[in-house]
Amino acid sequence: MEVENVRCGLATVSQQHDYLSVECGQILVEVARRLEERQGLETGHQEEIRALEMGHQEERRVLEAAHQAEMECLSQAHRQALADKEAVLARTLEEACTAREGYEKRACAWSMKEQGMLQDAHELNELLSRVFPKMQELASGAVEANREEQHAEGVPIGKLTSWTMEEVGICTQARLKKLAANMHLV
Repeated sequence: MEVENVRCGLATVSQQHDYLSVECGQILVEVARRLEERQGLETGHQEEIRALEMGHQEERRVLEAAHQAEMECLSQAHRQALADKEAVLARTLEEACTAREGYEKRACAWSMKEQGMLQDAHELNELLSRVFPKMQELASGAVEANREEQHAEGVPIGKLTSWTMEEVGICTQARLKKLAANMHLV
């Protein structure tokens, strides 16, 4: 009986072994299937990741190209604006030079006219001094009074400074007033 028991136990063990072998085979098949599935998913994910990375790289390249184009456009606009401003500045400078030349010519002409008028006024003053020598003191007094007024206002005038056009006019005016007063008395 013992042998039969052993045989019966061996048959049971063999049967359990076969059952476990089938079970292990099914588990191994399931594990292999799941591994394949996981590898497929990983491959799919890797492909998606590569596609996303390529898309991001393409998007980055397009954005960089657009940014570069925009910067070039802005740079051209800036260069054009700078060129326009330089042209305006050059025209303004040219106009200023032309205006300055005109001013200098007018100032020179005016200075020459003023010198001529001052010379004429001095000659008139000299003529009046010769014709009416007694009025020289009156004329000098009028000029001195004018210089004292200017000095009181803070204008520095030297004692030996020659008479200005205004002072020659004051001198002449004082003489003419005296002549007019003398004529009314006569």
